Amino acid sequence: MHALSIYGDPEVTRFLMTKITTLSEAWQVLDRWNQKAAQWGQGCGFWAIQLKADSTLIGTGILIPLRDAQDQPTSQFEVGWHLKRSAWGCGYATEAARALLHYGFEQLRLPTIFAVANPDNTASLRVMQRLHMQFIGNTTLYYQTELALYKLDRCLVY
Repeated sequence: MHALSIYGDPEVTRFLMTKITTLSEAWQVLDRWNQKAAQWGQGCGFWAIQLKADSTLIGTGILIPLRDAQDQPTSQFEVGWHLKRSAWGCGYATEAARALLHYGFEQLRLPTIFAVANPDNTASLRVMQRLHMQFIGNTTLYYQTELALYKLDRCLVY
């Protein structure tokens, strides 16, 4: 299963809270994500990132409500990406995030979209910078851990 090949790699999940070691766990995580997206509604969710050339699954794109320290959804939305290691450094995260930002601003009419990452996750921080997101600072408001917080305002894009 593709999810296991992505989320079963300890290098991919080094900065994530999701750790998967079995196919059963992969199914459980995917099912939980689908249930949460349906519960949140509002057009948010998790999308497969595929190569245009041959539709190979290389990761997950995310546009979901940020979750507070109690794991409850907030009114703020975040963009995110998880890519398998073989897709790192190819610009796919930036391309997928741009598409999700466009969707969030144009279709969902969100005024601001945030991104968070472990402060040591330099690859994700570079993607946020390439997206021209503004660094707000480090915070412990989300996901029960310290994260670098970035944002992009719709008025700065359109």
